[in-house]
Amino acid sequence: MTSTLRLSAAVAAALAFGLAGAGGARAEISSPTVIEDYDGLTKGVAVTALTADGMFGDSTSLFDGATTFTATDVALKTNSALTVSIGRKLSNAGLSLNTWANTDPDKAVFGRYWVLDIPHIHGVFDRRTGWVVRDREYQGPDFPDSWRGSTQRCSVADYTPPTVPDNVSSGPTKTPSYGPTDYWAGNTINIPGAGEELVQTLSGAHLRPSDGLAYYGGTKSNWKVSCLPSIRNGAGEGFLAVLPNGHRYTFDWMVVRKSKRIIGIPTDTTGSVGIDRDEIFLYATRVEDGLGNWLSYEYDPANPHRLLSIRSNDGVEARLGYNAAGKIETISSAGRTWTYEYSKYGSNPDANYLLAATVLPDGGRWGYQYSDQFEIVNANVKNVWQQCWPNVGTMSSDKQPGPAETSFLTVSHPSGAVGEFKFRKLMHGTNRTVGSCITRQEASWLSVRLVGAPMAYTVESLYSKTVTGPGIAPLNWNYRYKPSWSWQADCQVPGTCYVPSETTVVNPDGSVNAYKFNNDYKSNVGELIEASIKDAGGRVLRTLTNAYVESAEGQPFPAANANIPASNSISGSKGYLANRPLKTRQIVQDGVTFVTENQIFDSLARVLRSTGYNTLGYSRNEGTEYYDHAGKWILGQVSATSVNGVETARAEFDPATALPVRAFAFGNLKRTFGYRADGNVETVKDGNGQITVYADWKRGVPQSIRRPATPESPAGATESAVIDDRGWATSTTDENGFTSQYSYDGMGRLAGVVYPQGDTVDWHPVTQEFVRVAAPEYGLEGNHWRRVSVSGNRRSDTYYDAFLRPVLEMEFDLGDASRNTQKQVFTRYDNMGRVAFKSLPTRHVGDFRQSMPGTSYAYDALGRQTAVVQDSELGPLTTSTEYLSGFRRKVTNPRGLATTETFQVFGEPGYDAPAVIDAPESVRTQIMRDAYGKPLEIQRTSVAQ
Repeated sequence: MTSTLRLSAAVAAALAFGLAGAGGARAEISSPTVIEDYDGLTKGVAVTALTADGMFGDSTSLFDGATTFTATDVALKTNSALTVSIGRKLSNAGLSLNTWANTDPDKAVFGRYWVLDIPHIHGVFDRRTGWVVRDREYQGPDFPDSWRGSTQRCSVADYTPPTVPDNVSSGPTKTPSYGPTDYWAGNTINIPGAGEELVQTLSGAHLRPSDGLAYYGGTKSNWKVSCLPSIRNGAGEGFLAVLPNGHRYTFDWMVVRKSKRIIGIPTDTTGSVGIDRDEIFLYATRVEDGLGNWLSYEYDPANPHRLLSIRSNDGVEARLGYNAAGKIETISSAGRTWTYEYSKYGSNPDANYLLAATVLPDGGRWGYQYSDQFEIVNANVKNVWQQCWPNVGTMSSDKQPGPAETSFLTVSHPSGAVGEFKFRKLMHGTNRTVGSCITRQEASWLSVRLVGAPMAYTVESLYSKTVTGPGIAPLNWNYRYKPSWSWQADCQVPGTCYVPSETTVVNPDGSVNAYKFNNDYKSNVGELIEASIKDAGGRVLRTLTNAYVESAEGQPFPAANANIPASNSISGSKGYLANRPLKTRQIVQDGVTFVTENQIFDSLARVLRSTGYNTLGYSRNEGTEYYDHAGKWILGQVSATSVNGVETARAEFDPATALPVRAFAFGNLKRTFGYRADGNVETVKDGNGQITVYADWKRGVPQSIRRPATPESPAGATESAVIDDRGWATSTTDENGFTSQYSYDGMGRLAGVVYPQGDTVDWHPVTQEFVRVAAPEYGLEGNHWRRVSVSGNRRSDTYYDAFLRPVLEMEFDLGDASRNTQKQVFTRYDNMGRVAFKSLPTRHVGDFRQSMPGTSYAYDALGRQTAVVQDSELGPLTTSTEYLSGFRRKVTNPRGLATTETFQVFGEPGYDAPAVIDAPESVRTQIMRDAYGKPLEIQRTSVAQ
């Protein structure tokens, strides 16, 4: 018997817009975000489950294990995309071949190790010269004019500082000179949230903003740099950087602090030589978005390294307070205060402090503990390099670490989770490295000198991460590295020295992620080229292979977005400037090969057309077009998307502001946008001409929303809200004039609701409290969190584990002393954070770990569900899921009856669009879909009974 359902073209077209986002082109057209009502806003800041990936602010390069910790303690919304934010950063990455520490603790406003994470440009320079550029050839130490340089540091064709003579000598040494590649690592721009990028000069071929300014520098991501004739607190030029979102950063406040000293190689058998260096910052004093919105940064003239406040044009402000030691003690805004606690360190306790805790406005705490050797253990050049080859020694994952080669950092999260990060000094490197090594036989020993980028360098690499806390078993990740390195001079034979760097990560469930990275210094060093996932038994479930464009020759984009540098900063952990976009990505899973092929690129190396296909025979072309405004330097807004040559969505932009003004779907006008002068949405008109008006914006929220006119409300119904200085809605008034009031705790979580008076029902107010509990409860160790919600006699309690996942959800009637009305639902999680068990509703259970009826879940290493076991009066009922070759999924129910599905897929695996369903009793359902995944025809066949 056969039955067929065909969808009409009209129905298919109606479904197209709704499904285009999921099944069509990956990119979405640019459009403003507008709120439809205040419901989401009045729920306050949600309690969101955390994951171990990055929850401690950690970010690790799997290429070499270099790890950075970032924390944005304060982030205050304004009426624009600009945010008043204050953060901090700790990085244990860096080249340490021939340096020793010579820190400047007085300038460390967050204590030793942490730096203030605000917009800045910085570099490391000789202490005698400061931030200068080379303006003539070096003639020797007796001719200081030849090495003092020029403070015209921006409007130049070369940012390179001068060659300088030795200034630190002991013993009967001969004075060497130091070229810029010996002591300078380039100039770097840091933008919180956007990253840190090396600045290089531009040539005539590089794209620049067309705003009438002269641009001299750029970065890999097309950040462009113009110049300021002076800075506010020193000599020489400043910098003006513009990012591709149109935000402009004025860098003209200089801060100087001591950096690590360079250790040179003496030319006799005794003594040491070197130069002292300073790390010099030009902090931002102003940030603008091109629509009249700005942020202003104020510093202490007597202590230039101290930030005093950040203020926005619409009145948002954060102020910083310092303790007697010059460390940041408080950050305050709109009645809330963040407090910082420090511990003393080392032999000079008056100057050296470690950040010990950050106390949040609700009393929650971040805590930090450091091992005695947390800072990079600096290696002497003589025992790192032997006859121009790295002396690896114990600095390899295959060997036990040697003395003074390990350290750790322990981070306590406000949730109660504790992360322990263990590091060890390991040797890493790059192949075909543009550098060299020179040896010279001295009286009784061999001197070694590195020129340019070193092919091998040491990094304090992460090798173990452990997370513990209330309600979770200890979770551990282990990291192993297999690097390689070579000089360019040793790789003249084509095909030699292309050995990837390998990293292996063992996960808490025993599964293994393996990675291979391009290790070619002259190409996409650090880019992922291969990856695989194995389960705990060693079975490979998925492999990934990436291939990149090998050369810009014949492409519309330049070889790089700025000139290629010659400084020693370009190691594997720093990346490379060359444009080598992804060309193909291949995934092999369940016997099927999935390929995404990027075929056409534009002048900015962005993908314009790609094809996704696989060995099942499915194929789909996707296109993307972009709108770029060179004058405002707003790049990359998506203006059109297409699937198989059919336009799915399109946006039009205002040439004066670069804001999207019209949005189309399949050729039909869907929305038209009008804006205020500051860029906030003022009107939204739908495809039928109905207009919604947004007004009285505060902290990024319209305090008035007027709906289109209706017969019941000819002037249009209006909703309103009162937004306080923290950006929280303290009340809302609906279309009928009824007002609800809201209160919040120190972190913005909803604390109370008072409903309108005068309704036919006298609604009880709601009170909520989110508190840390020091004592154990229901099997959760102390230091967990509990939320209590009360409305009338109804009380609802939720107990959270260290990842803020609900472990127990309990309700009861406050008038029921024996709690016979109590309902408890318990949830347990596996080692990878997935739901492993959910109980049936129960009561009077005292421990979430004890045995109780419910449903258990199992997963494979890809996170796919493999089994569901439900407790019943008949015993356990098991539903199993198998993933078969040919990308098929077989589900067997508790009665032993199996259903097998195949799927419509393109360039990557997915289970959203079944194509064939083989059910029990020989019933087959075939679903014919278009390129968007919409069903066009459904055909069912079965054996006639």
